[in-house]
Amino acid sequence: MFERRRGRSGITIALFGLLIVSAGAEAFETFPIAREPGHQQFPAIDDCTVVWQTNRNGDWDIGLGDISYPGSIDPLTLADTLSEAQYPAVSGNVVVWQNKFFLFDDCDIVGLDLSTETFFTVIESAADECSPAVSGNLVVVQSRMTAHAGWDILGVDITDRANAQPFWLDRNAEDQWRPDVDGDIVVYEDVFNGVSYISGWDLSDPDDAAWFPVRSVVGPCQSPAIAGKWVVWQDQGEGTAVTGGDNVFDPRLPAQLGFEGSVEASNPDVYNNVVVWQDRRNGNWDIYGCNLTTKAAFPIVSQGADQTHPAITFSPWLKAYVVVWQDYRNGNWDIYGAILNGPEVAGCASPLTGDVDADSITDAKDIDEVEVRLGQQNGIPIEAD
Repeated sequence: MFERRRGRSGITIALFGLLIVSAGAEAFETFPIAREPGHQQFPAIDDCTVVWQTNRNGDWDIGLGDISYPGSIDPLTLADTLSEAQYPAVSGNVVVWQNKFFLFDDCDIVGLDLSTETFFTVIESAADECSPAVSGNLVVVQSRMTAHAGWDILGVDITDRANAQPFWLDRNAEDQWRPDVDGDIVVYEDVFNGVSYISGWDLSDPDDAAWFPVRSVVGPCQSPAIAGKWVVWQDQGEGTAVTGGDNVFDPRLPAQLGFEGSVEASNPDVYNNVVVWQDRRNGNWDIYGCNLTTKAAFPIVSQGADQTHPAITFSPWLKAYVVVWQDYRNGNWDIYGAILNGPEVAGCASPLTGDVDADSITDAKDIDEVEVRLGQQNGIPIEAD
C-alpha cells in the first residue's frame, strides 16, 4: 500500500544561578533536510533518523531522511493515496504516526520497523488514537471515543509487532493529551477544573504502575517533553515561557527558561543537558537553546522567516547534538537542521564538586560510585542491587 518515493534534498533553566546569553545571532551552520513542494512539518529525530509529515503529493504522507552525511541527504516519502499520515515519532528503528483512512472517520496508529522495512499496526479501533510518542517498545497516544468525548492517555506495548498490547494510563473525566515518553516514564497534559497541568506515570514496575504530578501547583501548562530526569513544558502562569524541573518526580524550583527580551517561548524539547524551543523575541519565531549545565542560553537559528517546532537528540554517529525544525525561509514549510558541536552544549564547563562519575551531575549515583571504589580499595566484594 505504501510507496517509497525519493525526493530532492536540496529557557535557560536558572535553577540556582544567573542566566548567561552567548554572543552572536546564529552560532551554528544550518543545513536543509527536506526542501520539497508543499509543506514539510512537525519533525522528530533519533540519532540520524529524521521523520516529518509532508503534503508534497497533495495529501499528508510521512517523510523520512538519514542525516548521517548532512551534505548528501536523500529524503523518502512513504506515500499512501488512501489515507492522511501525520505527527510521526521515532525511536531507534521504529517510526510511528497517526493515520486516517479516507473511508473512515477515526484515526489509528501505524508503525514502520526500519530494520526489516515492514509496516505494522500499533492500534486500530473505532476510537480516535492521535499524536503518538515512542520510546523503545512503548508507544503512548491520546485517545477518545467520539468528537465530543474527553481525551485519555493510552499506552501500547509493541514488543510483539504482530500482537501489540494496549493498556489505559489515564481515563479521568477531563482531557489528558499531548503525551511524551522516555524509557519507562510518560508525561502529558492533564486537565483539572479546566486548567492543564503536567502529570506522569512511572511504568518501571509493570505490576505497580504509579501516577505522579510533575507540575500541579501553577498552570496552565502544556506541551511537555521528557528526556532522562528532565521535564520541560510551556508555562503560561506568568506570560508564556518554557519551564523545566530537574527531577521528574518532584521538580525542584522549576524555573522559566527565559530572560529579559523574550516575548514568548513555546514547543520545547530536551535531550541530556540541552533544551531547545521556539522563541519570538525578535518579532518572528526563531530557535533557541539552553545548556542546563552552564545555565547559558544561545541562539541556534535566527533570521527573518519563522522557524518552529524544534526537536533535539544526541547522535553517536555524528558525535554531537542535532536539532531539527520546520523552517519557512523558502516561502513554505521545509525541514532544516543544525549540528550543535560547540562549547555552548558542553556537558561540563568545569568539574563539579562531588561529580565522581563525571556525568556533570551530582546525585545518588556519585554516592554509589564512591562506595564501589572504596569497596574495591578495601577488597570488599560489591553486592548486587
